[in-house]
Amino acid sequence: MTAKTGPDDIVIPFVSGGSDITLAADYEVFFTALDKTNCPVDSCVLSDITSCGTPLATGGNVAIGSSPWSITAKQSILAGYTSNVCIRCSIGAHTFDWKGKTNPGSGWKII
Repeated sequence: MTAKTGPDDIVIPFVSGGSDITLAADYEVFFTALDKTNCPVDSCVLSDITSCGTPLATGGNVAIGSSPWSITAKQSILAGYTSNVCIRCSIGAHTFDWKGKTNPGSGWKII
């Protein structure tokens, strides 16, 4: 599996009473799976950039679902928020990190 360039940082508009917005439909927004049949992705976690691989707490503003690991964010937070996240996916004992496009290593900034 290889990391893609991935999406730019994103600004989420406020929507009063709005539902969560999907930022990425699946892990393939961030990674290219070279052999899905023989080497399927086992798991993906969404982390703060300072601790890539440690899952974010549940109930936060940004979340990752189960397979195919879509990423959603709350759009009903009037005060707004900023999250710099890392996406880590695993195939067996091998891990692959995606740490941002705009400033690689600083995370995917979601505002």
